Amino acid sequence: MPIQLLPDTLINQIAAGEVVERPASIVKELAENSLDAGATEIAIHLEAGGIERVCVRDDGCGIPASELPLAVARHATSKIDSLKALLSVTTKGFRGEALAAIAAVTHLTIASRPREAPHGMKLDARSGELTPYAMAPGTEVDCRALFDTVPARRKFLKTPQTEAHHAIEAARRLALAHPQVAWQVTHNDKLVWRLAPQSAEARFLALFHTDPAEWRLAHAETPAAQLLGWVIEPRFARESARQALQYLFVNGRAVRDRLLAQAVRQAYHDVLHGHRQPSYVLFLTVAPELVDVNVHPAKSEVRFRDPNAIFRLVNGAIAQALAPTVVFPQPLGTETTEAAGKTQPPLATERATAPATRAIVSSPAAQQRLPFGTSTVRDSANARYLAFAAHAFVDANTARSETATPAPTTPPGALPPLAPAHEHAAPEVAAPSPPPVEPSATEPPLGYALAQLHGIYILAQNRRGLVLVDMHAAHERILYERLKRHYDEAALPAQPLLHPVPVRLNGAALATFTEHRVTLAQLGLEASLLDTETIAVRTHPPFVAPREIPALVAELLETLRDAPTSNAVTARRDALLARVACHGAVRANRALTHDEMNALLRDLEATERGGQCNHGRPTWIELPLAALDALFLRGQ
Repeated sequence: MPIQLLPDTLINQIAAGEVVERPASIVKELAENSLDAGATEIAIHLEAGGIERVCVRDDGCGIPASELPLAVARHATSKIDSLKALLSVTTKGFRGEALAAIAAVTHLTIASRPREAPHGMKLDARSGELTPYAMAPGTEVDCRALFDTVPARRKFLKTPQTEAHHAIEAARRLALAHPQVAWQVTHNDKLVWRLAPQSAEARFLALFHTDPAEWRLAHAETPAAQLLGWVIEPRFARESARQALQYLFVNGRAVRDRLLAQAVRQAYHDVLHGHRQPSYVLFLTVAPELVDVNVHPAKSEVRFRDPNAIFRLVNGAIAQALAPTVVFPQPLGTETTEAAGKTQPPLATERATAPATRAIVSSPAAQQRLPFGTSTVRDSANARYLAFAAHAFVDANTARSETATPAPTTPPGALPPLAPAHEHAAPEVAAPSPPPVEPSATEPPLGYALAQLHGIYILAQNRRGLVLVDMHAAHERILYERLKRHYDEAALPAQPLLHPVPVRLNGAALATFTEHRVTLAQLGLEASLLDTETIAVRTHPPFVAPREIPALVAELLETLRDAPTSNAVTARRDALLARVACHGAVRANRALTHDEMNALLRDLEATERGGQCNHGRPTWIELPLAALDALFLRGQ
C-alpha cells in the first residue's frame, strides 16, 4: 500500500481511540470544558450508562455563534496560542481535539449562548447545520449513540450499569476537585446526586459519607507547591486498593502518578499491616511552569520538573499527619494546620524538668531492667490516679443516672444489694488532696494500669472506659521511634560486652558483613572477623540482650543483602531499625510491676505513630463504657 494522507474522518476516529475510551471519558472532557468556561453550575445527564446519551449543560461564558463550527474542528482551541502558554497552562483542556474526537464516534450537537446574546445557536456536528435555539446563557453538549459509527468498538463496552458507575465516578472526581461549583448528575431521569457550592471538607463528606473520625488532615507548603488533603488513620485502612478511596489531584486535575503514589505508600510503610491499602484524598497545587500536563492524550498523567522535591513534600506531609501521638476520634477539620504538624516534645525534655521514681522489680523473671529509657511514673502518680478514679466514678454514675431504673426494694429475708465499689473505697488514712485541676489535665490519654493479662496485655482504665495494650507491640514502636531519632542525630549508643559474642556466618553473610560493617557499627553492633566463618561482636545496643545478638546480626545481614540498591536510604534504615527494635522489645510472659506498666503507657503516649507497631499491628484499643454497657445489656 503506498504512503497516503488519511481522510479527516479516519484521523478523528483514531484520535477518539486515545481520548474516548467509554462514556466516562466524554463526561470528563465535557465537564472540564465547562469548568474552563467559568461555570458555577454543571448538570450531567446519562442514559443507559452514557452509551445512548451523555448531555452536559453549564452556565459558563458560552461560545459565539460564529465560533461554533470551529469548536468541533481538530486542533482548534481558545485556551492556548503559543508554546509559552502551553508550558504554563492553567486550564483543564488545551489540546483542541476533544470535541472533534467525540463528534467522530457519536452524534454530537452543541448549543451555546453568550450572556450578551439574545438567544442561543445550535450546531449539528455531523451535518454542520446551525439553527437558533432557546436556552439560558451557557453551553449544552449532547452526545448520542456512542460508537454507533464504529460498531467494533461498541462491542468492547460493558453493561450499562458498569458504564454508569464509571461515568458517575468521573463526575465525582471533578466535583471533589471543584467544591465551589454546583453539580447535578442524573441517570435514566433519576437523580444520582445534587451538590450545592460548599467547602472542600463538606464536599468530601457529602460525596463519600465517611466517618470524619477516621481521617487526619495533611498539609504542607513550599514557595512553589502546596499540599492539602486527608489521609486515613492506619487502623481504618482497607484490605485492597479497590476498597480504598485513593484520589490524587494536581492543580485541580485528577491524575495517576507513580511518584505521588510511591510517596504515599512510603509514608505508610511502617504503620500498615500486611497488604492493607491506605485511603487518601490529596490536592497538590504546583506552579504551572513546574509541571508538564501535556504527557497523555487524556491528561491523566503529569511530569514534574523537580520530582524529588514533590516527593519530599507529599511524603513529609503525610508522615507528619500520621506522626501525632495517641489520638482519639475527633470530627474532621477540628485539627488546625498548625496542630496537624505538632507532636509532643521528646521525652528527654519532659524528664529534665521532673524527677522520676525508679521502678522496682521483685519477680526473678523481671530482674533485667526494662528499657523504657528513664521515663517512669511521677512521684504524685498515686494521688493523681485517686483523683482521676474519683472523677471517673462520678462521671460514670452521672452519665447513667438519666437512664437508670429505680433500685428495687429488698424483700424481707433477702440479701441487701451490693453497694457500688467506690462506696467501699474510702481511704482509711487521710492523705493530702491533690490540687484541684481540670479532668483533662489529670487524666493521661491511656489512663492508668490496672493489671497484666496473660503476660501479654496491659489493662488500663481511662475516663472513657477500658484500654487494652499489647505490651510487646507498644514497646516495639517506642524503641523504633527512639532509634530513628538517635540514628538521625548520631550512631546508636553501643554498650561494650564483657565477653565478645561469636556469631557463625556462611559465605554470603560474611561477604555482606565485610561490605556493611560500618552500617552495623552505626546500629550499635561493632564486630570484627574472628576466622573465616565467625565474627566477634564486641558491642551491642543497651536494650538488646546478649543472647539476642546472633539472631539479630543474622537478620540484619539478610536485610542488607536483599535490599536492592534502588531503595531509598531512609527505607533501608527503617527496615534495619525495625528489626533492632523488635529484638529489643519486652517479650510476652514478662511480669511487669504497675510502675513499669504505667511507664510504658506514658512513653507510648509521647511516641509518634504510637497507635501501630512497626509491622502495622495495633498497639492499643479502647472499649468505651457505652460499649461495655451494651455487652451487659445495661440500660436496655
